[in-house]
Amino acid sequence: SRLDALGGRRPDLHIGVVSSDMGTGRVDTGDDRCTTTGGDGGRLHGASCPALGGQAFLSDVVGPTGDRVTSYTGSLGAAFACAADVGTDGCGFEQHLAAMRAALSPGVNPGFLRRSATLGVIILADEDDCSVDDDRLFTPGVDPALGPFSDFRCFEHGVTCDPVPDLRQPGVRTGCAARRDSPYLIEIAQYAEFLRGLKDDPERLFVAAIIGDDDHVEVIPNGSRPALAPGCTGALGSAAPGIRLGGFLDAFAGQSHRETICAGDLGAALAAIGDSLPPPGGACFEAAPFEHDPIAAGLQAECAVVEI
Repeated sequence: SRLDALGGRRPDLHIGVVSSDMGTGRVDTGDDRCTTTGGDGGRLHGASCPALGGQAFLSDVVGPTGDRVTSYTGSLGAAFACAADVGTDGCGFEQHLAAMRAALSPGVNPGFLRRSATLGVIILADEDDCSVDDDRLFTPGVDPALGPFSDFRCFEHGVTCDPVPDLRQPGVRTGCAARRDSPYLIEIAQYAEFLRGLKDDPERLFVAAIIGDDDHVEVIPNGSRPALAPGCTGALGSAAPGIRLGGFLDAFAGQSHRETICAGDLGAALAAIGDSLPPPGGACFEAAPFEHDPIAAGLQAECAVVEI
């Protein structure tokens, strides 16, 4: 609705959706939802939507005659709703940032990324990021170094808090932040650097997230295993504290926006993100110039002068 409200100032759009399922590397966890073939691998969801006619992402751009040219039929909202319906049955070790990097890497989703366009990344998550550098983190069973087999390992090895005698003992944690020296998880600074490397102009990046609150971080018992208490609870359920994802947003000061997933109304959260998007740049043309080479850096306009 925020894009529609722009009317003639609506920018050219490529919109794609990926899931956080990147599998569990070479490790077979015994869970059919976690594959050793890379999960969804950052591939854009959309080809199964009838409105997209087999296309993996939504394209909505100004054509040579000034009319909008779309890769979908029907409304933008309905087409997006279909592409965004990825389900909740993927691997429980959620690797949001790894999926983002895979999706924007060469050859994975041909034609989606345009170097001269503003890139916006929006993350929707009820668990924190667990993008691994060492897939031994997924090894089943109890390991003295890794701890009991559960996604608590993502917190224990991906987050650092004020020192306590035993990280796995119940209790409130304070001063929590994304860990910089984890032997198992990738440092979030690498993902921020990757995004910046996609753009010649650093102002052409915007990052937002709808995630769990991280004001209260507490380790609780779950049977004989440690677990992380919800950071917040709302009408849609509970969500773990989004500590690593929050740190990722912090890496883009002035170019990021955070909303809570526990508000119970994702529409309101998305609307707030829409209001925070960088405004489209002004132009002296009534329509956007035709992009002759969308891959090359900068605007490659195809111009013609006609004398009447």
